[in-house]
Amino acid sequence: MNIVNAIGDLKEGDLSKLDAVYIHFRPTFMSWMNTSHKKDMDLAVEIYKYAIASFYEALFEETSVLEKESEVRLYLLSVAKNKILSDSKTRTNLSYQAELEEEALEDQLDKKQRLDKLKKLVSIQGYPCKDLLRFYYFNSYSKERIAQNLEYKNANAVDELKEKCVRRINKLLRVANEEI
Repeated sequence: MNIVNAIGDLKEGDLSKLDAVYIHFRPTFMSWMNTSHKKDMDLAVEIYKYAIASFYEALFEETSVLEKESEVRLYLLSVAKNKILSDSKTRTNLSYQAELEEEALEDQLDKKQRLDKLKKLVSIQGYPCKDLLRFYYFNSYSKERIAQNLEYKNANAVDELKEKCVRRINKLLRVANEEI
């Protein structure tokens, strides 16, 4: 069948010629998909159908220059390539978003585990470290308020003791090979 005549008949409204165009370009298209993009055949068929539908719509645009066989082949391959790129960007964005959400969840779990470990280490500390660290880190008390509650002279004394307690906790963590 002469593909140029089929395209002309299709423009005139003979939809049966769309089947002829579909059948004519399918082997070339599938071969190109298989060698260039290594897509599975089900996906290749879907993309080819999409390209044929785009071709049919483009035939009726005033600026359409789809009259030669080479123009139609190039058009179908271009539509397919753009569709593949568009789909892969969407999948990449979705997979990237899912990856970010997964990492955020892992970070939350990791922070919770680290916080639980830290709470456990603080709880096994004796007086005054246990109370001081609990007030400062978990209750968010100011140094002045801690000095009042634990009856220290001033905030500087609390700061010095806090540093000693934090060093002690870090030493325990290093022994466990996990510094916070």
